[in-house]
Amino acid sequence: MDPVTHFLSGPVLSKTGFSQKFGWRATIVFCVAVMLPDSDIVLTFADNPFTYLRYHRGFTHSFLGGAVLALIWSAIIYRFTRLKQLFTVFTISIIGIYLHIFLDLVTSFGTQIFWPSTERYSLFWIFIIDPWLTSILIIGVVLSWRIPNRSTFITRGCLFLLAAYIGLAGVFHEIAEAKVAKGLKDQGISFQRITAVPQPFSFFNWMGLAESSGTIYQARYSLLDPENLSFQHYSKETVNGKRLNIESLEEVRLYRWFSDYPIIREIPQHNGDILFEYFDLKYEVIPNRHPFLLQIVIGQGGKVKSVTIH
Repeated sequence: MDPVTHFLSGPVLSKTGFSQKFGWRATIVFCVAVMLPDSDIVLTFADNPFTYLRYHRGFTHSFLGGAVLALIWSAIIYRFTRLKQLFTVFTISIIGIYLHIFLDLVTSFGTQIFWPSTERYSLFWIFIIDPWLTSILIIGVVLSWRIPNRSTFITRGCLFLLAAYIGLAGVFHEIAEAKVAKGLKDQGISFQRITAVPQPFSFFNWMGLAESSGTIYQARYSLLDPENLSFQHYSKETVNGKRLNIESLEEVRLYRWFSDYPIIREIPQHNGDILFEYFDLKYEVIPNRHPFLLQIVIGQGGKVKSVTIH
């Protein structure tokens, strides 16, 4: 989820009764706590861009890491403020941190909630930027500030709406996946797994992805459209000795772990080099635009000339 949404959840949580009981310090605790899992953003400053892929949404976004962050933040508050109720501060902190982790889990990026397990989990319910969800929090913050004597009722109602909205997104995700499964079966296509990936701004717009033997199918569709789905298909693998050699590269193994529906594209260059591009279809919000694009240039002698990610 985007940083603005995460931050807005802090004052909303604090006004549900915590700041009324423990004062403005509770608001500060919440506002920092809901941002703490993204402390791994410092990885973006690393010289190696692959560091971000490996560690973002890792330890700091796990249940264990969240508890550690809550303990550290609670100790800081206890040491440097007048709020000496350590258990209360820890409770406030872990609520904020775990809400952050949940809001990330409902997106499609992948979160290692059970770290040190390296398995990445995604619910694929909500696009990573959702103006409707953010608006619910904005309304909660504004109304609780304008009507302070009703702030508890307003913010609890806001959290109820937030939960209902996310739950509704989960229901639409199930409907979207069922539509993909039906479309494949109607066209006689067998599959091992399918995923419905949320698209921006609406519960009705989705991208369907399915994996069959050696092929990945992709369809963009609206739940409001009664027509059968039209699938594009991509070859999952290409038979090429040079490609098989680059599969042993650490960067490629990392990308394989990071991605869900990776596609490999082989592009001969004018100078005789070969450009291999790895991209994950689940990130293709705009057709033919590929975030997290891994590019490997192989020289004529089979030597790796460059490995970059964009």
